[in-house]
Amino acid sequence: MLGGLLIAFILVPVVRLATTSSLGSLTHAAENAQIRDAIQLSLQDAAITAAIATVVGVPLAYVLRGGAFVAGTSCRRSWTPLAVPHTVAGIALLFVFDGPVG
Repeated sequence: MLGGLLIAFILVPVVRLATTSSLGSLTHAAENAQIRDAIQLSLQDAAITAAIATVVGVPLAYVLRGGAFVAGTSCRRSWTPLAVPHTVAGIALLFVFDGPVG
């Protein structure tokens, strides 16, 4: 139940964003060079950050969990925490409290 609520908390704002934007406004935004550059920079930075977080975070999480990290070995079954980026959480809160709940 809690997992379903968490998934809905992330998906509802994304669906709302997709349904409230018109195709004309998206086309107009896609034609703007500054918007395209900003999106490209955001995607590039997100990819670099994800790569660094994966290379550093996975071994660190395994060590903090209580096991010694050895590349290529299988890990014991345990609870895995869910991390939600601050931006996603902020947008989700904005839409939840601006929408039917707010």
